[in-house]
Amino acid sequence: MNFSVIYPIQLFTRQHRFQSLHWRLRLLLGGMFLLTLLTIGIGVYFFVAGYEQNNWQGRQQEAARHAAITVGDFVRNARNAMQIVGTLGLEELNHNPDEIRRVLQVNPALLEIVYLDNQGHVLGKAAQSNEVLASLFTIPQSRWFLEAKKQNFFLGEVQVSSDNKPYLIMALPANGGILAARLYMQILWDVVADLRFGEKGNAYVLNADGLIIAHSQPNYATAHINLGERPEIAAILKSTDPMPSNTYTNFEGETVVSVAHPVQETNWMVITELPQSEAFSVSRRALAVLAGGLTIFGLLIMAVSSYYLRQMVVNPLENLRAGAERIGQGDLGYTLKITQLDEVGEVAATFNLMAQRLRDREEALRHAYDEMELRVQERTAALAEANQDLRAEIGVRTRTEDALRDSVTRIRLIADNLPALIAYVDADQYYRFVNKRFEEWYVTNDMVGKDLRTVAGEAGYESIQAYVKAALNGVETVFEYSRRYPDGQLRYVQISYIPHFAPDRQVLGFFTLVQDLTAFKTAEEQVKASLEEKVVLLKEIHHRVKNNLQVISSLLYLQSEKVRDQQLREILQDSQNRVKSMALIHEKLYQAKDLARVDLGEYIRNLASYLLRAHSTQKADVRLYIHAEDIFLGIDTAMPCGLIINELVSNALKHAFPNGKPGEIHIDLNTEQNNLFCLNVWDNGIGFPAAIDFQNTPSLGLQLVNTLVHQLDGAIELHRNGKTQFTIHFAEVK
Repeated sequence: MNFSVIYPIQLFTRQHRFQSLHWRLRLLLGGMFLLTLLTIGIGVYFFVAGYEQNNWQGRQQEAARHAAITVGDFVRNARNAMQIVGTLGLEELNHNPDEIRRVLQVNPALLEIVYLDNQGHVLGKAAQSNEVLASLFTIPQSRWFLEAKKQNFFLGEVQVSSDNKPYLIMALPANGGILAARLYMQILWDVVADLRFGEKGNAYVLNADGLIIAHSQPNYATAHINLGERPEIAAILKSTDPMPSNTYTNFEGETVVSVAHPVQETNWMVITELPQSEAFSVSRRALAVLAGGLTIFGLLIMAVSSYYLRQMVVNPLENLRAGAERIGQGDLGYTLKITQLDEVGEVAATFNLMAQRLRDREEALRHAYDEMELRVQERTAALAEANQDLRAEIGVRTRTEDALRDSVTRIRLIADNLPALIAYVDADQYYRFVNKRFEEWYVTNDMVGKDLRTVAGEAGYESIQAYVKAALNGVETVFEYSRRYPDGQLRYVQISYIPHFAPDRQVLGFFTLVQDLTAFKTAEEQVKASLEEKVVLLKEIHHRVKNNLQVISSLLYLQSEKVRDQQLREILQDSQNRVKSMALIHEKLYQAKDLARVDLGEYIRNLASYLLRAHSTQKADVRLYIHAEDIFLGIDTAMPCGLIINELVSNALKHAFPNGKPGEIHIDLNTEQNNLFCLNVWDNGIGFPAAIDFQNTPSLGLQLVNTLVHQLDGAIELHRNGKTQFTIHFAEVK
């Protein structure tokens, strides 16, 4: 079998020479050289520009400083001349009036000097030509006079006299008076005009307000040009120190670089400006020469690099490509010639080694193919045997599925015939199983696959959402629920959610069991209505019994009021109290929520208060103390207890405190062990007679007490230890 294979190779055809490796390498080398030359050129340019900038900045700063010194000397000389006049004094000037004129003669920068007192009167004067200051009528209101009067040195603005001479007024305090002079500005202008640096450099002087005092072009000074509103000039005027180099467009519209220097002893500032084009002219020429030289040098380097690149890299790579193409087309016997011992030669050797390995691999593949044929035959036989086993397993699985299907059918039959609704909801809240009754209630037969929210509706889902979340969290939930189902019936149901757990305790879903409680709820409502009706009836009975007993009590009271016999009146009053105690029981019952039980503690407090009020006319100084727990007892127990307390308290009020003797009566009711109760009624009166047996006495009250204790199946004791105390132990009557 022949395994020689010709592999299809789609050769790459260059559409443009710039896509070749040769041109890409040339472009790469050219770019690297260009980047290098640009870096060198930019470095040289910035070096030249920096050197040039430092050079002209130094010259310009020196020029500004020199100009400031010159202007300062001009002002200082004029000021010194004025101070000489100030040192002469008034007497000396009066004696030698020509002294001021001699000062003017030796100082041609001063056009006029005036010596004034503090009221503005001229004390001495001299002028080289026309007098201006001495002839002013508004000297006291003049600004220069007012500033000098404040002991300030004043320098005014540039003005022009009638004889066309520019001047400014300078004033200063001197020897109790004021000296003022007109400073001849043409001299200062000539000084400023002589300040030259560069071909087009200018210098000018500004006062504190930004007005031009002196300029290389004098007409700017007489035009009263104010530069103080320009931001760059305003920043310069705010400084009291020399300002370094600054670049801006001046008021003539030209971009300049400037240096500013303050004039000492004045508020003036000297500014020197040089056009930016002149300042950087050397840098621009250097940049042009450098660009041309680097371009020529770069082209030369590119030509030399391209020649050596073709000889050393491109041609060997082309030979390598042709050989690799033959090997790629299946000529594994071809061997590349190695002509140079460099990286290209190493690649050629690698291709030769690769061809040898491919030849070896082809031989190995031939042997592998033979072995593969043998293995395929063996595997085919094994698969046939496995197929037979698989068919048997499929038969078993089919029978299992049939049995499972039968089991599901039986479960479905059982679920459909149960009286409850049964469903299964998965973890995503989709129905996966519902029985027949479930579909009947919801009037549908396609609930499987629908989500719980859609089936229950938004309102219904909101009411059961918390229970659904609990079931999906693994908590079995049972709750009652009422709604009108899709079949139109309003039902009360009990719903149980039973979680379905995987072996790893993960909740897969939950079973839903719905039981119809509508009939039970209807019967329960009927029982509740009947019970409420009986409660109303029972309250009405207690109310009527209480009213009847109250009528009897009132009749006994009316009868006792008409009886003159005191003993008979007391008998009637005792009967009235007994009836009142029974009426009070029924009153408490129809007022209470529990119609079968009485709060005995509250009942005792109300009964005792009534008895104390009933005997208040005879026993005004007797105090009643009640210590009773809140014990609830039925009427069969509470009624005897009330009658017993009525008899014992009434006996104490009648017999224990004769002749208005003061005292105390105590009633204590406590709970004991074994569901027993203890009732104590005692007083601190004269005491119970020792000769009388309270259990065998003709007194109706004590006979009634013993009878009632026996009725309660209790026990009564009498204690005479300094007080009369009846103790009764009893249990609730069942």
